[in-house]
Amino acid sequence: MIEEEINQFIRIHKIEDKIQKSFEYLLYSNASDEIDINSKNISINPKNLKYKLTEINSHSFQTPIINKSIEIGNYTLLYNSEGKLIDDIFVIY
Repeated sequence: MIEEEINQFIRIHKIEDKIQKSFEYLLYSNASDEIDINSKNISINPKNLKYKLTEINSHSFQTPIINKSIEIGNYTLLYNSEGKLIDDIFVIY
């Protein structure tokens, strides 16, 4: 995908909004120890997205997880080519 197509996919499928809502849902519907964090005082910036086309041709949108201005992990949403959410991935380093 070229940059223009990526930006169009982000707009059409409201990726920034969906990644923020999905992250908040994950954060507040799980206990801290269930998601391997010390505090729920963490955040993401949905405007800071890294795009990657995966080996299985899904679209990956990843954003850093931040705690006190330090990147401590990343949160990723995976979509198929029709814009359907396939999976989310929460990683703490």
